[in-house]
Amino acid sequence: SSVSTTTNTTTATAKGAWVRLCIVINAAGTEAKFYIDGTLVATHTTNLPATSLALTGIMNVERVVVSSTLTWAIDYYRIKQTFTTPR
Repeated sequence: SSVSTTTNTTTATAKGAWVRLCIVINAAGTEAKFYIDGTLVATHTTNLPATSLALTGIMNVERVVVSSTLTWAIDYYRIKQTFTTPR
C-alpha cells in the first residue's frame, strides 16, 4: 500500500543492550505482527502491500528526545519463510 501505518509502543529498549526485533506475516499476507524481545507490541492488518510483503524500509526508529546521535548496529539479519504447501 502507498499509505504507512505508525505504531508507538510502550516497550522501551536500553542503550547498549541487544534487542531482538521480529516481524511475523501470516500466509495470506493480511496480518503483520511486530515483536520486541519476544513481546508482541503491534498487529497491523491495514495498509499492507497488495501483491507481496517486502521488508525493505518496513521499519523506522525515531527518538523522543534528540540529545545525542542515534546509532544502529545490526549483528545479524535473517528471513525465514515457511510454505503452507510443501514444494
